[in-house]
Amino acid sequence: MNVPLSWLKDFVDIDLSLDEIAHVLTMAGLEVDEVQLRGLDGPANNKHGFKFTGLTWPEDKFVVAEIREVNAHPDADRLVLCQLEDGTGE
Repeated sequence: MNVPLSWLKDFVDIDLSLDEIAHVLTMAGLEVDEVQLRGLDGPANNKHGFKFTGLTWPEDKFVVAEIREVNAHPDADRLVLCQLEDGTGE
């Protein structure tokens, strides 16, 4: 069974690392086979030996921006140029 961490946080106040959450669930009788990461970094120290898989990326290099304007590309008819606003004012 797959259980998203966000779903667990809706029901329980959790201040533990992913490794500790997996350990507590296993000790409660809910065996954790694997933790699949989606955008979160895995634990720095995996002292309980759980398997962590999935896609991760560093939050400091991830930028969210709003598309402000879309224009035709001057040299290509199948491309567009977008003006973006990421809050930095540059």
